[in-house]
Amino acid sequence: MTRRTFVVAASAGLAAAATPPALRLGGPIFLKSDDPVVLAREHRRLGYSAAYCPELSLKETGKIEAVRTAFAKQNVVIAEVGAWVNMMDAKCSGPEEKPHVRGREVATGG
Repeated sequence: MTRRTFVVAASAGLAAAATPPALRLGGPIFLKSDDPVVLAREHRRLGYSAAYCPELSLKETGKIEAVRTAFAKQNVVIAEVGAWVNMMDAKCSGPEEKPHVRGREVATGG
């Protein structure tokens, strides 16, 4: 191996090691479906690797697991859950009175 080929090979290895991981992008999809497999496939068809959390209730444990499995098979992560709480609302005195965060367990894996 010559010095030149060594430097070229070493530079290529360093460049590959220094490459940051890919940024996952997602966006809205306009497909009306409750099927997690169909939703995950639509995200991939559109070139997305991140997704909004589908409408879920925390009591739907079977559906939560189906969403988690379907999206994982398509290499799509749940990156955003739809929740908004006005922390300044005087009518909400404690956490038990605040709305539940939709899909919290799906997004956090818990």
